[in-house]
Amino acid sequence: MAPGLKPLLKIGSFGPAVRELQSLLNQLPTSLARLTEDGQFGSKTRGRVVEYQGSHNLVPDGVVGPFTWESLLSFVNQHGPGLVEAVIGPEDESKARETIATVARQQYETFGGFDPAVHMGSVKIAGSLCANPATRARQGGAQLAAIFSVAGVTSASKCPFITVEAEKMYQRNHSAEERNKIDIPSWCGIFALYCCKMAGLRLSPWPLRYSLMGTKPGDEFRLLTVGEKPMKGDIGIKLVVNGKKLNHHFVIVDAPETGSSFSTVDGNAGMRQEIVARSYTQSEIYKSNGGFLRVLWDRVLPRATSPGI
Repeated sequence: MAPGLKPLLKIGSFGPAVRELQSLLNQLPTSLARLTEDGQFGSKTRGRVVEYQGSHNLVPDGVVGPFTWESLLSFVNQHGPGLVEAVIGPEDESKARETIATVARQQYETFGGFDPAVHMGSVKIAGSLCANPATRARQGGAQLAAIFSVAGVTSASKCPFITVEAEKMYQRNHSAEERNKIDIPSWCGIFALYCCKMAGLRLSPWPLRYSLMGTKPGDEFRLLTVGEKPMKGDIGIKLVVNGKKLNHHFVIVDAPETGSSFSTVDGNAGMRQEIVARSYTQSEIYKSNGGFLRVLWDRVLPRATSPGI
């Protein structure tokens, strides 16, 4: 069947077309789990779709329309049965940094900038809000589930919907422990890991793995020293503000060579668990007792094993 005749697939779709999609995705290299080819389009299938879209210049919305069908069928047909052994990803550090920043910006442009007067019920993420009281759909919950799935977070299944109890919790003061018990965890670091994995880096599932020097077995990041300048593609951590522990992570998307300020995209930010664009200074982060993480490139950069892939 030609790509243009394929049905549009998304969360909740089922049947032979979904099974075909799952079979195609299982032929691709991935940092995520292999799909059960059961014909049910759930959060794991959506995570794999978003992973593919993000690495092939498609809008990473998790919806399989004519452009995604055409790209996926063409890619699998072009590279044949040996595709699953191939490794796809950025060739060097410079390209990886650009790709991380691009993924973060695309996420902000597509799923960030939530305005309750305009975007209720849309794909825009506001994780603490219920978009539909009848179905208990979380605002932007489908994409939030994809972010969790790609990052390897086990609670991804909680993302599409929000309970009445969780919604009420967000309307009052609550602890991190209560939030983790009742609803999804804070996802700023999960979002940062998602951007890195969507850029093609071979990283382990959440949490981030790092130490001061990045020399421990299993480390995939290291903390920068105070004298090192943060760069595009690094991850920042704002730790304590006014005596309150934030442990807030963000992705640096632009860091000019002159000056100490840099532009960021932050997940789980704003008043409603949104994706927002911000700027910080290096001194501001260090005053919060925070710091910056840099990928250990020699450990997580993919090495191409098949020409042209």
